Amino acid sequence: LNVLLRVSSTMSNSPYILVLDCDMYCNDSNSARQAMCFYVDPRTPSSLGWVQFPQKFHNISGTDIYDSQLRTTWAIYWPGFDGLQGPVISGTNFYIRRKALFGFDIDDGMFLQHVLQLGLVGHGMSYF
Repeated sequence: LNVLLRVSSTMSNSPYILVLDCDMYCNDSNSARQAMCFYVDPRTPSSLGWVQFPQKFHNISGTDIYDSQLRTTWAIYWPGFDGLQGPVISGTNFYIRRKALFGFDIDDGMFLQHVLQLGLVGHGMSYF
C-alpha cells in the first residue's frame, strides 16, 4: 500500500482512495457514489476517515461451523466497538480519505522538505 499511495499521489492526488484486498474486486459500480454520500453529508463529522465495505458472505449453509457469514463480528464485536471510538479497519475493501493516512493535506504532492520536517527520513524509514 505504501508504494501505491506514492504513485496515486503523483498521478491523481485524489483526496479519496479505494483500497481492495488482493483477491477482491468491486462488483458495484455505484460503490464510489455510496461512499461519497457519507463524506459529503453535512451531518457527518469532517473527521470521518474511511467508509468500509466489509467482506460478508451470503447463502452459506445453515450448518456452517466456520462462521463464514461472520455473524459474531457483525452482531457482537462491531456494536461493542462503538464505545471505543469506532471499529478498526477489518474489512477487505474501503474508501479512505488521503488526509486520514498522512495526517495533513497533500495538495501538491509529498515534498521531501515536508517529510524531513516531520522526521520520517533518517530513522530507518526512507520513503524516497
